[in-house]
Amino acid sequence: MKSIFARLMLQKKYIFLILRVNIRDFFRADYLKRKGSEVVNMLTAEYDYETDIEVQRGEAYDEGREEGKLEGKLEGKLEERKNLTKKLYEEKFTVAEISKLLKMKEDEVKEIINY
Repeated sequence: MKSIFARLMLQKKYIFLILRVNIRDFFRADYLKRKGSEVVNMLTAEYDYETDIEVQRGEAYDEGREEGKLEGKLEGKLEERKNLTKKLYEEKFTVAEISKLLKMKEDEVKEIINY
């Protein structure tokens, strides 16, 4: 009886042969040429639910972190714009002038300066 390792290696050998023989027939032949060993590893790897969940959580955390950074930057820009609007108003610029300078609607300017 063959060991598990020997059977796995035999399995990989057959998968490589199948890929080589049929690679012309695959829709993504160029991908398989570049990533053939990764495809084989995916086909022969055992699925581990816990690892999958852990990876998904990590990816979700990273996405959330990036999203948070973007939101923070946006909030910072909006706050800067509000402060600039108020300073311009204090320097005796009219609502129309501020609106034109900052490319805002007059209603937005009025809302910021509590007109």
